[in-house]
Amino acid sequence: MTKNRSAVDFLGLWERLYNLNFNYLEFEVIDKEAGRNAFVLTPKRWIETVNAAGMTTKQGRYAETFAHSGLGWTLRQH
Repeated sequence: MTKNRSAVDFLGLWERLYNLNFNYLEFEVIDKEAGRNAFVLTPKRWIETVNAAGMTTKQGRYAETFAHSGLGWTLRQH
């Protein structure tokens, strides 16, 4: 999904504003890792780790990832 620190910061901000069940403690761990060369954040890891509400993903043969329209449009610009 992303290695870009500003994208991770934006995802965290969006989730803080719109997700009452956002896991702040786990986000801090991801935020500290972001920007390192070895850091990779997949949609599945993001959703499961921080209890994300802004996107969903399906694994398997017909894998798909969907994001809230406001979230997806902004991430496309990064």
